[in-house]
Amino acid sequence: MRSALCGSLAFALWPAWLTMVIRWSDRLRVVPAVDTTRRALTCLHIGLLAIVLVGLTAPVTLAPTFGRQVRTTYTVVLQREFQAEGELVAYMRIRREFAARAAAPVLAGLVRKIRDISGPPQGDNGATSTQTDLARRLGELQGGGAGGEDPARIVS
Repeated sequence: MRSALCGSLAFALWPAWLTMVIRWSDRLRVVPAVDTTRRALTCLHIGLLAIVLVGLTAPVTLAPTFGRQVRTTYTVVLQREFQAEGELVAYMRIRREFAARAAAPVLAGLVRKIRDISGPPQGDNGATSTQTDLARRLGELQGGGAGGEDPARIVS
């Protein structure tokens, strides 16, 4: 308090000294710089508090919406996966059933007919060239065609 009173008294008694101090403070521009820095820090402080406020409230307000979207997406993906898995299981069942049903009786019957028609002479257990050729063709048909050949062309 005493120094403020002394300063006021000094400025009152020596006005030239007051103008010199005012010019000196204008040159330094300390007061505007301090004021600008204080305002910038206040704005920064308010901005950081706003970010914290948004960070605390955003999850609470957005959780129901995002939760619904995630559940919906998960449900759709799971349904597609079950559908694809079901299709694969059905395809494998159908394939296994037709392969087991059609191949065994038909091929066995064909082999018997070939043996009856062009079998080897009595006492010979070897296969004739016709039997060997037909057995090779049947094997290729059963395997889906050798070397990418068309099964219809092998039969003809």
